[in-house]
Order: sequence, then C-alpha cells, then structure tokens
Amino acid sequence: MNALATLGDTSNDVSASACGSDPQDQMQISLPSETVSIKQALARVIPEVESALIKRALELTGNNRTRAAKILEISHRSLLYKLKSYNCG
Repeated sequence: MNALATLGDTSNDVSASACGSDPQDQMQISLPSETVSIKQALARVIPEVESALIKRALELTGNNRTRAAKILEISHRSLLYKLKSYNCG
C-alpha cells in the first residue's frame, strides 16, 4: 500500500492517508513542537497509529481477534501483546 503524508508549513499536524483512499480514512497526527529526532518522533507516534488501527480492525471484525490479526498482517500473539500494551482490550 502506498501512503501519503503532508505537513503544513505553520502547523505541527501531519495528515496521512493511503493513496486513493477515502478522505474519511485520513489520520491527523500531532507532532511535538520542540525539535526532536525522527526516532523520538516515531516513538511517540507509532503507538497512537497502531492503537487506532487495532481498534478499527476489531470494529470491522466484530471484535474477532484472530480475524483482526489477519487484517493487520500480524500474528495473533502480537495482537494480544499490543492490546495489553495499549490497554485496548
């Protein structure tokens, strides 16, 4: 899947969406205002994105964790670990 991210000149918000996807599928991500490394920024953003994707996959599957893991292309065990880490389930 190709993804597109745009950063406004005067904002710390990033809008990310898959190319050709529905505009409703866009995700707004707030970046820290202070100067940080990519590694630090990703450490803050990745959990937010993963949590949102997990919640969406669970909604799409009626909370079927096995099917959600397949949609997310991760193992069932990884999904369970992430659910526990993010207090999602």
